[in-house]
Amino acid sequence: MKAFTYSDKAGDMAWHEGDVKIPKPGRSQVQVKVMAVGMNPLDYKLPTMVPFSSYLLRGRPVGFDFSGKVTVPNGDFKEGDIVYGVTFKGALAEYTTADTSRIAKVPEGMDHTTAAGLPTASTTALAALRKGKISESTRNVLIIGASGGVGCMGVQIAKSLGAKVWGVCSGKNEEFVKSLGADEILDYTKSGFAFPNKQCPTDSIDVVFDTVSSPEDLNYEPLARKSLRQGGKYITTNSPSKLDLARAILSSFMPFNLQRSGYFMVTSDARTQDLDTLAGMVMNGELKVPLQEVLPFTEEGCRKAFDLLKSRRVKGKVVIDMEQKL
Repeated sequence: MKAFTYSDKAGDMAWHEGDVKIPKPGRSQVQVKVMAVGMNPLDYKLPTMVPFSSYLLRGRPVGFDFSGKVTVPNGDFKEGDIVYGVTFKGALAEYTTADTSRIAKVPEGMDHTTAAGLPTASTTALAALRKGKISESTRNVLIIGASGGVGCMGVQIAKSLGAKVWGVCSGKNEEFVKSLGADEILDYTKSGFAFPNKQCPTDSIDVVFDTVSSPEDLNYEPLARKSLRQGGKYITTNSPSKLDLARAILSSFMPFNLQRSGYFMVTSDARTQDLDTLAGMVMNGELKVPLQEVLPFTEEGCRKAFDLLKSRRVKGKVVIDMEQKL
């Protein structure tokens, strides 16, 4: 089958025209003919994240998020069902396999590119805002990176929970982020940008959701904490600190939290129930999946998708449409 895989060289990928074997599903899996693949920054970062990962990933198709048609059924998922979710076997290929606990049926009326853009970004945002415990007394939410794949989902999910949302983005994306429901926009490109500020004074924020801070980008925590109230929560998807990363990884295996007080790093944990919830939000108009670019399943299309992700300037999601006509 055709596939776009990780190669021998860390950080590089390879196009295969037909020499990759079609995967066979395990006991708790379905086989799926892939219709679309949602791209995430993790897809290009993965080979360099931990020692030997490039060796372990060699030859595996790139990507996690997909939508497609079931070709080998299992459990509640019948042959011909249109599903979406997450695979750990690689998504950028004509076929993949996925655990039945990590997929859901695509509702009638939702197109396959929208479905493929949902899983990782939306479940990460959902996990973060659940951790934030949005309520009447904790409803002021600051989202850093509000125009990105995870951030744009976070803005919408926070609004659906009744939050007041401050979005940090560039001025050119202000109207886009406002269209998602953000109440206040903070333009990080303006001269003198800092916290606290007139829009975001000291002790004004209950929850910070930081989708930007990472080893390869700015560390917003020292800035944003100046507006976070005492006892507020700082929730992030990454960290410039190797110690914080190690604490987060260890905490995921422990019955107790090893992370700093009031600091939480979250990851996606796509499960059928959450995928059903998010699809329902899309269908009732509470959640949109903004697609910056939909590209064809070609070597050029796949490489362009990665160039866009690496620019760190994607507005919404980038999706590969396996059925797009050239």
